[in-house]
Amino acid sequence: MISKIYSIDGKCIWMDAEFYSKDENAVPNPEATYTDVFGDEIQPPKDFSFERTFVAESVNGDNLSRILYNQKLASHIIAIFREDSMRFGVSGQGREILLALSEVFSCLLAGAFFEATLALAEIPENDFLTEERKNRYISMMQSSDAINYHSNEVEHE
Repeated sequence: MISKIYSIDGKCIWMDAEFYSKDENAVPNPEATYTDVFGDEIQPPKDFSFERTFVAESVNGDNLSRILYNQKLASHIIAIFREDSMRFGVSGQGREILLALSEVFSCLLAGAFFEATLALAEIPENDFLTEERKNRYISMMQSSDAINYHSNEVEHE
């Protein structure tokens, strides 16, 4: 899967407003190490491709727009979870993994990424959901949450 979620020098990026606002030349950066969601090294995005994606994925407006955007991203993140479980080789464990993640998926589909991170953190670790893997997914969800990026006044209970 080609994902718009990747890491630059170990920091998970989607359209990370904080990351981009600190250094407008940060992406693409030929000096940085880029990895995909599975930790495999990848090529940096080309200038045109990055700019087109950055503009297309920018979200402004009200909370409804941000929720709808999160819901759009949810299927992408769920597909990454599924591909990762297939790459991991969970023959015979697929159903158990999906059931364990069902609350996380429900939160993602509702556009509630913060709540999805809380739900994932509460799932007991197993062969697939290791601490490292859970932290990677939490980082992915935090880096792509339009609600948190565009609203400092959002408070989670």
